[in-house]
Amino acid sequence: MFASTQSPKVVVEDVSIVTGYAPLPPIYTMGFHYSEWAPINAKLLSYNDFMFENGRWPYDVLWMDIGHGGDKKFYFSFDEELFPEEDLNELNQNLEDH
Repeated sequence: MFASTQSPKVVVEDVSIVTGYAPLPPIYTMGFHYSEWAPINAKLLSYNDFMFENGRWPYDVLWMDIGHGGDKKFYFSFDEELFPEEDLNELNQNLEDH
């Protein structure tokens, strides 16, 4: 039994010794998720990509909920007002460059 006076850090360390340490998530699961309710467009995606790269923060995936898929909410589709073709082309080019 753990004493209630121990700090959370000590408790987690003690439990980890008994049960094992939690593994880090696989690198391929690292990414950034855009919620359906988060305002997003192609220019903001490009800006966030730039900030990740500029900060040397690695990521493999930018994930957006299906709510960004326009009126019909199809997978792999975009709201044409928020993701005009020229902005998507610029975003794709930025992503290909690194």
